[in-house]
Amino acid sequence: MLMVLLVAGSHPALADDFSAWMKDLRAEARAAGISEATLDSAFKDVTLVPRVVELDR
Repeated sequence: MLMVLLVAGSHPALADDFSAWMKDLRAEARAAGISEATLDSAFKDVTLVPRVVELDR
């Protein structure tokens, strides 16, 4: 399973994009048959780290 380590800071637009991405990813996973319990477990500590995004650009 892919582990993503990311923390929402004071970047509202970035946080909004991340939230939308997470919502879409969860929907795609559900459509692929992954249970809600598995999604909850896998994503419980996933957060946005703006510095990671900055370094990726």
